[in-house]
Amino acid sequence: MEILAVEDDILSRKILRAIIEKIGYNVVASDTGTEALKILGGGYIKIAVIDWNLPGLSGIEICRKIREMDFKIPPYIIIATSANNTKDNVIEALRAGANDYFEKPYSLEELKATLKIAEKIISLQLDLEDRIRELERALDEIKMLRGILPICMKCGKIRADRESWEKIDEYLSKHTDVKFTHGLCPECLEGNYGDMLHNKKADL
Repeated sequence: MEILAVEDDILSRKILRAIIEKIGYNVVASDTGTEALKILGGGYIKIAVIDWNLPGLSGIEICRKIREMDFKIPPYIIIATSANNTKDNVIEALRAGANDYFEKPYSLEELKATLKIAEKIISLQLDLEDRIRELERALDEIKMLRGILPICMKCGKIRADRESWEKIDEYLSKHTDVKFTHGLCPECLEGNYGDMLHNKKADL
């Protein structure tokens, strides 16, 4: 998984990058808020560590703009604050759309714990998105089966598309979890094998 690290100070950026890579993630680094917003807007990177004070756009402004965008799974934004930031500043960051925060200077253990939580939440959201897609596909199949299906009144085949016709058991096996076993109903048994059955009974 890639983490976006946004720091305008060169030394701080190198330290942040080194810590994140030591934890085990790949890093995409940026030194401006404008560039960070562009990267996050692409939707590929799902976790970002963003400094509060940045040229172009501040960390708070990035949060606000990201939350205005339409994402299936929005990025998880962690704001890095300085020791000078007050409790009100932290509340402002969270209200702006930050998911979490931590105080600088960067600590390996604290950042590791924060990123692992972020990764877990994103993984759960990705799993949920997969489940939703599966349910949507299942719902489409149910709607299709509940709709009007052209069926041959002579042989009983179903028109699967404009050109092909399938036996009803083959069609249902493809689109549902139904399993078939074959037998004969009493009418078909009588119609096809009645003479044989009656002769057998007579012989007995």
